[in-house]
Amino acid sequence: MITQLAIVTNKKYLDEITKDILRNVLLSCPWSTFYHDFFNMRLIKKLTKAVSSYLIASDKERIVGFLPYAVQDGVWGTVVNSLPYYGSYGSAAITDHAPPETEELLYQALLDECVKANAVCLTVITSPFDTNGHRTQVQSLLKPTYINQRNCQITHLPLYSGESREVYEEKVMTTFEGRARTAIRKARKEKFTIRRTENEDEALEFAAIHKQNIGGKGGIFKEKEFFIEAFRASLVSPDNAEIAIITEGEKIIAGVVLFYFKDTVEYHTTCLREKYKSLGLLNLIIFERMVDAGMKGYRYWNFGGTWKSQEGVYRFKKSFGAFDYQYEYLTVFFRDLETVKSSTAEQIRQFYPHCFVIPFDCLGDSKLCNL
Repeated sequence: MITQLAIVTNKKYLDEITKDILRNVLLSCPWSTFYHDFFNMRLIKKLTKAVSSYLIASDKERIVGFLPYAVQDGVWGTVVNSLPYYGSYGSAAITDHAPPETEELLYQALLDECVKANAVCLTVITSPFDTNGHRTQVQSLLKPTYINQRNCQITHLPLYSGESREVYEEKVMTTFEGRARTAIRKARKEKFTIRRTENEDEALEFAAIHKQNIGGKGGIFKEKEFFIEAFRASLVSPDNAEIAIITEGEKIIAGVVLFYFKDTVEYHTTCLREKYKSLGLLNLIIFERMVDAGMKGYRYWNFGGTWKSQEGVYRFKKSFGAFDYQYEYLTVFFRDLETVKSSTAEQIRQFYPHCFVIPFDCLGDSKLCNL
């Protein structure tokens, strides 16, 4: 039986638990991801207005599961996410020896916290690595108002067996589609340098190119603070974070932000100068880092979620042999649903930056919504 279910709010205690104990829970949980880890929780704290915490499930003196979440106040009141910020997953992580009631108690405690805070809504984002039925169980526990289906693309890296890099490169390359292989071979002829960022100025240069890439198309780009934090993380823990770049002389012309956790590489975001778009440089840097990761024992390269409207992005990721994985945004409304539905996407982004409130296709006309 679970003998204690506690909310950890003391910062010092939370930090100590996260470092010493919670990571062991994550290592024992097959669907846990980088986004559950304390590093991402600290990113959320630094980069958003949300206040993050954990629900902890303990069996006597053992922690057998936890549920990360964040709370953000805004115009309509409190919004709760597990978890906020671009592309994050959340949901409960439990050990393989956890009692069967652990998940139910954690999610009920989260619902209780929402009621206590008089929250407008709660969104739990499930993990695409949860392929053994837990996602369905979460739906039955939360009884969501909206279920927003998402698609994630993940490449399975070939098992490294001690062969030379050249041989392993060919093993990786054979899993790609022809257009990806062609782009990589073309880019290799250019003889550009691939390396890690060396200072914050380079991280800011990366951020500026990224802003041009995304903002120029009307998209939502990551703030420069994200790239500074990612760079600092790469200095403190180079095995867990990296901003990899391609340079021409002193100038960055392409790059990718990567996070490493368990057996998975999280492909977070990229940059590419428009002038060099036809050279296949993103294909090259992704391939080189895939090979590096596979030779270190990593088995998965997670390209992250892809919207239905992003056909070109989907084809690009698929060209690296990526498989489709499903996950969900499960949203529970406690109050003011009609008020939220009568708003616009722009208003929601302004009122609750970095948080998920409602599927945008549900605004105005509920007939468009994926229930």
